[in-house]
Amino acid sequence: MVGKGRVKERVLELLSKYPEGLLQSSIHKALGISKSRSCEVLKELESLGLISRVKVGNQYIIKLVRKAPSEEVEGVVRVLTIGIVWSSEYPFLTPYAKLLRERYGIDLRIKVYPNALQATWALVNGELDLVLSPLITQLYAYALTKGLRVIGGGAYGGASLMEVIGGKAGTIASSELSTMDCCRAIVLREGLADAGDIIYFTKPEEILHLVKKGLVRYVVVWHPLTDYLASKVRVKEIIKCSDVDVSYCCTLAASTKLSRELRRGLALTYLDALSEFKRDPKKCIEWYSAKVSIPKEVVEKGLKTYGLRAEIDKGLVSKLLSKVGINLPAPTKLGDAIETYY
Repeated sequence: MVGKGRVKERVLELLSKYPEGLLQSSIHKALGISKSRSCEVLKELESLGLISRVKVGNQYIIKLVRKAPSEEVEGVVRVLTIGIVWSSEYPFLTPYAKLLRERYGIDLRIKVYPNALQATWALVNGELDLVLSPLITQLYAYALTKGLRVIGGGAYGGASLMEVIGGKAGTIASSELSTMDCCRAIVLREGLADAGDIIYFTKPEEILHLVKKGLVRYVVVWHPLTDYLASKVRVKEIIKCSDVDVSYCCTLAASTKLSRELRRGLALTYLDALSEFKRDPKKCIEWYSAKVSIPKEVVEKGLKTYGLRAEIDKGLVSKLLSKVGINLPAPTKLGDAIETYY
């Protein structure tokens, strides 16, 4: 029988070949060990801070924990890590990864997070080089740390206010300090939902639990959660968040630890990637689906749900902040977070 120490080495060796991570259920099969032994070893490696587990749906993605985000060879960046929030929103990462590799020899690695705060904080905490997370989250992270700059636009749409038929009256749930939270604030200010009790969820499983148990009347969620909820319980869409001027969902931010010259190159390449994606979006589904473990048919449906705004329009940003009611810090100062290279 192989000793536990050797099993740990084999697990780490296996994960090193898959920087995007592996399904936990596949690891014991790949190594030819029992499921219980695999779980035991993974728990120990996680406690040592050598691996991370991210729950996606009903499965876990296991990844190596990297101490430094970007990796350099002879002073040249060869690897960048981008964080994303679990969603069908970002298949345009397919051409972005391709163009970064072709133009700069950079390997783009993807790390999936369950919510906006975790993903954005990982960037300012030095665990990531780039992040696709809600613009509002990035603006507040900038105000607090000055550790990031918003360098590109991204998707909009994909989110809705939904009523849970028979849910607890007077309650509304969303993720915190996110696009969903912006939408929640606007719909309450405009009287589109009658709710005084606000519940924040930190991962998709939590909102699914709240809805199934009837503990909430209104929810603000994004695709593919919108479709999943509709398939499991009686819900009714009240309004799309884009219809109340939530003009951006997730945008591209870069760590200020990256040089301005590199940020410029990343921003311009991102614009080209979005243009390539628009020409043939279906071509981008398979790679992205494999990277984030979301079924291809779900990602494809997301293509009809999300739109793209490649550039940051400060006028739209100002309008969003005004509708949400944000005046602290001054919205004009939040706008300093945005770098434009076009």
